[in-house]
Amino acid sequence: MLLIILAVFSGAVSSFKSFDWKKLIPQTSVFNKITETQKVVTEESATITVVEKVSPPVVSVVEKTTVYDFFSGPLLSENSIGTGFAVEPDLVVTNKHVVSDTSAQYTIVTSQNKKLNVIKVYRDPINDLAILKIENGNLPIIELGNSDTVKVGQTVLAVGNALGEFSNSVTRGIISGIGRGITAKLGVFGAAESLDNVIQTDAALSPGNSGGPLVNLSAQVIGVNVAISQSGENIGFALPVNKVTELIANFKANKKISRAFLGVSYTMISQALADNRGLVGGALVRGVSVSSAAEEAGIKVNDIIAQVGGKDVNDANPLANFLNSHKVGDKITLTIWRAGKTMTISVTLKEAATE
Repeated sequence: MLLIILAVFSGAVSSFKSFDWKKLIPQTSVFNKITETQKVVTEESATITVVEKVSPPVVSVVEKTTVYDFFSGPLLSENSIGTGFAVEPDLVVTNKHVVSDTSAQYTIVTSQNKKLNVIKVYRDPINDLAILKIENGNLPIIELGNSDTVKVGQTVLAVGNALGEFSNSVTRGIISGIGRGITAKLGVFGAAESLDNVIQTDAALSPGNSGGPLVNLSAQVIGVNVAISQSGENIGFALPVNKVTELIANFKANKKISRAFLGVSYTMISQALADNRGLVGGALVRGVSVSSAAEEAGIKVNDIIAQVGGKDVNDANPLANFLNSHKVGDKITLTIWRAGKTMTISVTLKEAATE
């Protein structure tokens, strides 16, 4: 009798263990909601942690200029014009167009509202980047990442002085594209410049965000915010941070940046668009700088630079990539498409002017 009871009990226990109790829990049960809530809280926590870490090194850049009032005479005007971030206790990175006025004085304002003087500005003549040397700087620093490892779809945060008024504003988005070539108007009164290999993001950027960091969820800078699209919403662009690493190295070595300069602004034409319009793929020249190598060689607006040294110019190999691989004084051969005709032009590259 005892053996029968034990056998029945054992069978009951076995049935109890094998029964799928999850079937009794509806899909919208409190257990699922708890799991979903935990996921959301984890994502929010990661974002908050990054913001708390990267915000202290982010600063506002202020331009000090002298204006003349008819009654009062010369007056000092201070305007918050952009953003920067500290890479060393006394070095701040920003955009070149933020500090383009060589006659102005600049200061930075920290997240603690402390004002510090800029005693030296080191500008890159090609990339829209600059380094500010800070007087008595003791700033917290931000970690630089590797922009070569950036992936489309990864989450990023943009931190900056939105509209020149709301310091340390944070927006969140993803990497929307990499390796973009754009022609951007830099600054309110700035000229249009061609920027290659930039990072596209849908993290909202505003005037005043220029020079601020684009960071990943490891709290590392992967880009420097530089421009926004005027024809679409939430289309912003950032310069790859690896360009900053090179700039810092040159600055520390007290090395003058010498870059080969062709002297054209352009828009890339994809092969698909070229086929559709009856053109050739390459770099469509939008402007030619006065006294530049391009002007001296006879390059004209609406020319399409199809090849450099016999190699195709395309989205994968934009014009800037070819120029960056050459030095000042190098002769290059360009294959130009002009009004349906192809021609070859020899150009001797000049040095980019330093502002």
